[in-house]
Formats: sequence, structure tokens, C-alpha cells
Amino acid sequence: MGSLNVMKHAMVPVHRLVPENEEEKILESLGTSKNKLPKILKSDPAVEQLIEISGDIKEGRMVEIERESPTAGISKAYRLVVKR
Repeated sequence: MGSLNVMKHAMVPVHRLVPENEEEKILESLGTSKNKLPKILKSDPAVEQLIEISGDIKEGRMVEIERESPTAGISKAYRLVVKR
């Protein structure tokens, strides 16, 4: 039996590692700084899956979470990867 890919579960929104060269542009558009973003643990199952895909993800990187909603359409949220 292989490992479970949480990213394929219907209840898990799309997670994507934001390329470092896009981070500043996104932060500017949000009018915020990295340290004010909500956090996501490096041990979160979705982040662990991203690590399997992209290789190690250092603390301080940004993850984009895309959710679909029947009323809001698509919304994007951003999280800062932290160790603990």
C-alpha cells in the first residue's frame, strides 16, 4: 500500500508553493508583510506532500491555498511555512 496523497482528497484545497520571485509582488498586492501572514506548519500533511513534489521547503516560504466557493468563486489565501 503506498502513502496517502492528501492533495487528491476532495476536501483539501489546492496548495502550491509560491515561487520566491513572486512573493514580494503578492505581499505588495495584499498590503502586508510575510511575518503578518497566517502560519502553516512544515509538518502539515499538505506541506509534506509539497515537499515530496518540490523537495525541501525552508521556513519562511509562502504557500498559496486556492479554494472554490459557489458564492465567492475562487479565493486565494497565503500562509507562511513555519517549523513550529
